[in-house]
Amino acid sequence: MRSATAAVSRGCAGLIALLLLIVAAAPLHAQSPFALVNIGADIRQSDARTAGRGGWGLAESDSLNPCFLNIAGLPGLGHTAILYSGYAEMAASSTPDAERVTSNVRAPNLRAAVPVGGRMVLTGGFRALRGTQYKSMSTFVDTLGNPALTDQFLDIVEGETTFVREGTQFEVPLGAAFRAASWLSAGISVNLVRGVIRAHLSRAYDELYLPNVEMQEDDVSGTSTTVSLLLEPSSRFSVGATLTPSHRWDIVRTRSMSSVSDNSETPYRVELPAVWSVGAKAALGERWRLGGDFESQPFTSFEGNYWANTMVDAWRLAVGVERREEWRRRGGLGNLPLRAGFTVSRWPYTINGEPLTEKRISVGTGVPFRQRSGHLDVALSYAWVGDMDTHGIEDRVWRFSVSMVGLEKWW
Repeated sequence: MRSATAAVSRGCAGLIALLLLIVAAAPLHAQSPFALVNIGADIRQSDARTAGRGGWGLAESDSLNPCFLNIAGLPGLGHTAILYSGYAEMAASSTPDAERVTSNVRAPNLRAAVPVGGRMVLTGGFRALRGTQYKSMSTFVDTLGNPALTDQFLDIVEGETTFVREGTQFEVPLGAAFRAASWLSAGISVNLVRGVIRAHLSRAYDELYLPNVEMQEDDVSGTSTTVSLLLEPSSRFSVGATLTPSHRWDIVRTRSMSSVSDNSETPYRVELPAVWSVGAKAALGERWRLGGDFESQPFTSFEGNYWANTMVDAWRLAVGVERREEWRRRGGLGNLPLRAGFTVSRWPYTINGEPLTEKRISVGTGVPFRQRSGHLDVALSYAWVGDMDTHGIEDRVWRFSVSMVGLEKWW
């Protein structure tokens, strides 16, 4: 078992290093054209174990490989748990005019849980919510001078227009969970949202003319609360649920131009709709489990700015199976976990007046650490987003996710 585990560990490490090398060599200055729409691409990511089985985990309660989708599943931990996860992504985007391959490496999730007194767990973390990193360039031709004056010299000049949009929004969740009975746990967390999104538009002439640069910066600040619940009526079946009531983001928009000395600041608010989710998990035999989650956020009730005109109700459905790991002597690769799943989600906005749907298939596995002191998990997924005939844009996305959980006694 040890030799097989070591071989798999070396293979996973080599695959991770190769993937990061490929992505690091690829251009990192752009994203899919979808990142230009709304407030950036959704870059939330759960741990690789959850991603490998399709994204479900609301009904999960595992003391050796905890899932933070529902903190009500954390009571029962015997050790302090620290989770770190990230992913590398490569997207092939198609538009009627061009095709482009872009790539990114993201580390959006750091979570920790500390057991207190056997029944309570304190938890905190840091995770990325949305991000955009987009750059586009185009050429132009201008006529300088007044054509109405025949004696006025007309100068034909060429130049380049550059648009850059970049920034990330982050969330810091701080919470606690408590096991009220052997079959009932509850949790609550306060989520602090911060972030800055910047946009730059410049027109630079090829000759001696100074460029004209316009800049816009949105500084986002908000707070939300999430309540969680886990019901375990038997050892073979459990149900979980979370609810985040509607909340506000306070945004300060700053605009400036290179030819104007003063900046203009405009504060405003956006009202985000409530998010609710439910999930279930059932045991299939000794090692196999089937699970699913459903999440809904009715963005038709979104308020605050021009985004509201393009919003639709967003939802996500995740289903999948998992074969749990074993520790049989000389079990070899048969001891490793296996995961597979499928996710379909509708994004919260429209393109050309049509809703946008993402479909994703995924597989994954993992390696436990010695003495069950943690876990290394990996997942590979493929997604297709949009339709050329309907939206004029379509993406095909490969994503490789990695997460590591470490367990350590703190007392």
